[in-house]
Amino acid sequence: MIFSPLKIEIHLKNSVAMQKNKAAFDAILAMLYFNQQKNTGTFNGDYEQQLDFLAQTDGVYHTSFPQFVGVRYFDKEKLIKKFDHDLYAKFGEIVAKNGKPKGIVTTAQGKFKNEFFSIERIGVDSIVYYVNGHKETIESLLKHLRYIGKKSSLGWGEVKFITIEDIPEDCSIFSNGQLMRNIPIKNRWNATGNKVGLMRLMHPYWSKSELHECLIP
Repeated sequence: MIFSPLKIEIHLKNSVAMQKNKAAFDAILAMLYFNQQKNTGTFNGDYEQQLDFLAQTDGVYHTSFPQFVGVRYFDKEKLIKKFDHDLYAKFGEIVAKNGKPKGIVTTAQGKFKNEFFSIERIGVDSIVYYVNGHKETIESLLKHLRYIGKKSSLGWGEVKFITIEDIPEDCSIFSNGQLMRNIPIKNRWNATGNKVGLMRLMHPYWSKSELHECLIP
């Protein structure tokens, strides 16, 4: 499998809710790859399985953090987290350990509590990612990307179109001397910095396991 350095630009129809230095591009590709497996009945339930179509160095995929292009505004949205009885019932969350219903579920406290929360929404023209991987596989997966970021149910982060460009050098880890994603403190690039955090090195970034001390852009 031949890998190529690529620039991926995702053009948006509207605003998006996502953080700049939270998750690298392998998170999106993994989601699309696992959805493809689910559709064909081949997904084994392992969300940490390797993505063989991406270049990797010392446990880090060659995929950058998002780069926002044409930022117009930042806005804080107030939303309500509301208890969904049917959803919790579907996953057995409102049934006691012995299989009997818990009875009345309070939504004033605990994990079922209704509450307000804030989320940042960004008005942006497009989002750029840099990646080193198998171009044909990445192109095929991105054909199924309809939304990006949080709260797609509200229509946020709707994709207008995507461009994929071959570039002369790999910009997924470093570009013009700037770090483009998180990497371990001890790394083969001999990179150093003052901004450090506990993060995963690859998908699934929502998992709290396998956290490492990392340099962050």
